[in-house]
Amino acid sequence: MKKTEIIVIGSGPGGSLSATLLAEAGFDVTLIEKGKYLRLSDVASFSSEEMNKKYANGGITLAFGKTKINYVEGACVGGGSEVNSGLYHRLPESILTQWEKENALSFDQKLIEEYYQNIEKEISISLLPGEPSKTSLKLKDGAKKLNWNCAEIPRWYKYNEDSSKGVKQSMTETYIPRFLDAGGTLLTETEVKKIKKETVDGVILECIEKEQRVYDIKADYIFLCAGAIHSPFLLLKSGYKHNVGKSLKMHPSFKFSALFDEKINNENAEVSTYQVKEFSPEISFGCSISTPSYISLILNDTNNMKYLSQWEKMAIYYMMIMPEGMGTISKIPFFSSPFIRYKLTPKDYQNIQEGYKKLATLLFEAGAKKLFPSVKKNIVIENLKDLEKIDSLDKSLLNLMTIHLFSSLKMGGIKKNSAVDPNGKLWKSNRIFACDGSVLCDAPSVNPQGTIMMMTTYVINKFIADHK
Repeated sequence: MKKTEIIVIGSGPGGSLSATLLAEAGFDVTLIEKGKYLRLSDVASFSSEEMNKKYANGGITLAFGKTKINYVEGACVGGGSEVNSGLYHRLPESILTQWEKENALSFDQKLIEEYYQNIEKEISISLLPGEPSKTSLKLKDGAKKLNWNCAEIPRWYKYNEDSSKGVKQSMTETYIPRFLDAGGTLLTETEVKKIKKETVDGVILECIEKEQRVYDIKADYIFLCAGAIHSPFLLLKSGYKHNVGKSLKMHPSFKFSALFDEKINNENAEVSTYQVKEFSPEISFGCSISTPSYISLILNDTNNMKYLSQWEKMAIYYMMIMPEGMGTISKIPFFSSPFIRYKLTPKDYQNIQEGYKKLATLLFEAGAKKLFPSVKKNIVIENLKDLEKIDSLDKSLLNLMTIHLFSSLKMGGIKKNSAVDPNGKLWKSNRIFACDGSVLCDAPSVNPQGTIMMMTTYVINKFIADHK
């Protein structure tokens, strides 16, 4: 049996940061990742090849409900940081205050500020040094005409002094090299099948390497960082059930592919860095990845593939909501994958409808001539009245998606209402902690990576202080 002091399961932002801080504090740390180790330069960003090689199940994963929601997860070393757009937000103070009040939590504001500043320095949070993309400017122009709040969002990118082309500071560019330099052990293409036993002196895991070699590994402590779906799913497979997977949250999003008169897109176009926050936290707008392969997904659903030849005049824009509804993660006998349900409330559907109407208004103000909605119906929107075509659809025909997942192992100070305590430790264990999006108390209303990394730092530093 292999032995180590600490096992970190999953190498996304929570896992890479956890493993690095623990290794640099002197612990013997093994970081286990189910996916492959691929550098940013190994696969073209936002390509179909990237979806196949770096996304779980090629990006084809669904939460079931009255309206199905497609969710995507990174499945490689670095997790979601390798495939996302790199937009960075701090958690809005009003949301943090709400979390504290509703979940019997109290965070040290000075420490939070210190942790944010360290993270932002380490992953090079910065604004775009050159001109924003034309897709960004369309969003900005439409918001300006409507007098809506629109701002550039910083990203974790490092730029050369003489170039506006930067390198995304994903985990494989930042924390993974630091972790290895600190003496950490990285196991790739290795899946933790279950937690076999928790004893008075450690935890034993059953692992399988490259779907062939099965072995056990023992550690003093386990840190679950496999994401909001797979951290709770591993616990469910291992017999842990206390508030596990019962409070899944996400940011459901609806999209339009917008066609303009002039060219606004090209193969080297930067991801849009502007977002509209006029109606946040309930509703936000932005520009999504707009490569031909992504545009074709929307056009195909609405039977409008004939417009793909004009992709240089097109871009994808989204609206996302902070929902009331929530989902569950279940283990079904004889199935190796988790089963996800998600229930949207009447208020959520109201916000979705209000959101796509406001987004359409913005895009027409920006000069859009046609909008192709993310629905399973042959629909083209050429004016605001045409939105009635979407209003009248059965809710099952809406194509919603999300890249933000959280809250399935909710942190809290009251045992009956949460899965992990304020230190990130599982209530039903003395040796298992969680440090990823699953511990967030609710949907944060913004891109969650900054929040995940701040809360991870909070949990890990407390662990180091208590155990070193």
